[in-house]
Amino acid sequence: MNPDQAYVELVRLSRGETVLTSCLELLEWDEEVCMPRGGGEHRAEQMALLAGLVHDRGTDPRYDELLSSVEASPLVSDPESPQAVNVRELRRGFDRECRMPRRLVEESARVAALASQTWAHARKQDDFKTFAPWLDRIFALAREEADAVGYVGARYDALLDEYEPGMTTDRLSALFTHLEAQLVPLVASLRDEPTPAPGHVLAREFPLDRQRLFVEGVAGALGFDLQCGRLDVGHHPFCTSIGPGDVRIALRYYPRNFARGFFALLHEIGHALYDQGLDPAQYGTPMGEAASLGLHESQSRLWENLVGRSHGFWQHFYPQLRSAFPSWSAPCSRATSVALISPALGPNCTSGTSASLRRTIEPAASRTDTGRKGSSGISQLTRWATSTRPNSSPPPSEQWARWRKRLRTAIFARSAAGWANMFTGMGSVTRLPQSSSARPVALPTRPH
Repeated sequence: MNPDQAYVELVRLSRGETVLTSCLELLEWDEEVCMPRGGGEHRAEQMALLAGLVHDRGTDPRYDELLSSVEASPLVSDPESPQAVNVRELRRGFDRECRMPRRLVEESARVAALASQTWAHARKQDDFKTFAPWLDRIFALAREEADAVGYVGARYDALLDEYEPGMTTDRLSALFTHLEAQLVPLVASLRDEPTPAPGHVLAREFPLDRQRLFVEGVAGALGFDLQCGRLDVGHHPFCTSIGPGDVRIALRYYPRNFARGFFALLHEIGHALYDQGLDPAQYGTPMGEAASLGLHESQSRLWENLVGRSHGFWQHFYPQLRSAFPSWSAPCSRATSVALISPALGPNCTSGTSASLRRTIEPAASRTDTGRKGSSGISQLTRWATSTRPNSSPPPSEQWARWRKRLRTAIFARSAAGWANMFTGMGSVTRLPQSSSARPVALPTRPH
């Protein structure tokens, strides 16, 4: 078998394993959204069985044979080519999986499923003691996994590398120390800032049926393809990709806290848009997966905080919010409502606060570079971030600095009018009746 044939067979094996893994992900989604509580023990056994089967696929000796055939060939001479990325990451995953005993894989899946059910019930009862023994078991299994995989520095490095390849505890500690030195004084300086409006304005009933309609409309307007995804209700907000054309979001709605549920949607939308943007032709290979959890989380935070808490966002969506909840918005001006929902960027935020935020977040960005050059920089940066892996080289430092400046400028310094223009043409949420007398309805725990 020549290297080209070996690579084709390698991809076939990887795709088969990925499809089997998607069955696990579907069971996990069902557990969170649909499954009756009485099915927990049986679900745990299903999860353990499938996890063991996936492990068997992932440690198939043919992986080693095929990888060895391809790794020294010209097929992977370009380290940034899809073939090289796939081979490098498949080798990394194979070597790691081979260090894991099947028993540990099955037990981890079983305990996670049972613990999740216990947590959901304990959360409702505010009863941490019931969940604590399960948390101890999860930690014990995690330590066992770290020891099985092996590590050089801290034990946690073995687990961290699974989600953020190449990251270490030492590097993260240095990063957090740097952030702490800037963020703690910033938070302290904001403690005495006046609130933009009385807190009781948001402490009102937001009918759940209207919340759901509004949220679905915003999701579609932001680009979430509802023909290839769905929105449901779960114990805790999350997003999962079952496969191409099937990305699912679960949310929680709060009758007296609209902002809490809405910003959870924007967070999960960031994850979902990333998943829906992956190339389906690469499904089943590392090139068809997120580069890292950190990159994935950057997208959710961008949509939740940088877009969703901007003036331009609410210039576009506030009129629709007012139509959805006229009894709430009527006593409160548009400016105050936006400030309540988005206090960090609200119009009642003092100039000193705004300047302090910008000094911390955007120390080097010019506010004039918000045109096409910035957009080009973002797209180039995104392509680099999503198409390469930890072992490949980043862009040259000067180019990286230029892109970083444009990215900061486009995100943080864009004017309200600029954001408003960005949302022009995005569409509107579902038209809701003008009456404010709609009663809150209990949302079903099964998919709608």
